[in-house]
Amino acid sequence: MIASDLLSCAVHDSGGDRLGQVIDLRFEVVDDELRLVGLLVNRRNRVSFLGYERQGVSRPWLLNRFFAWLHRGTVLIPWADVTAVEDGAVRVRDGFRRLDASLDTAHGDGSS
Repeated sequence: MIASDLLSCAVHDSGGDRLGQVIDLRFEVVDDELRLVGLLVNRRNRVSFLGYERQGVSRPWLLNRFFAWLHRGTVLIPWADVTAVEDGAVRVRDGFRRLDASLDTAHGDGSS
């Protein structure tokens, strides 16, 4: 599987209800390799964060407010909660977790 297989996929819960669309992917580096951590899912739009999900980074206040408004409601769904990816859709397990989508760059490692 490659990243483009997941981007723009519809996301559904185990009952078939639509949760939104994959707008971006979250990775971490483990032993010099990228590992998929989760999916950023938004119900309202299809626009990526373009890097503006990072906290503690200086940016123009207008862009900050715009991206906060644009991505309200965006959640990070851990990859461990994904049960299936097929036919342009992602299905998540019962009791899946909705985590904060922002990145805390104050740690220096991008972890939240």
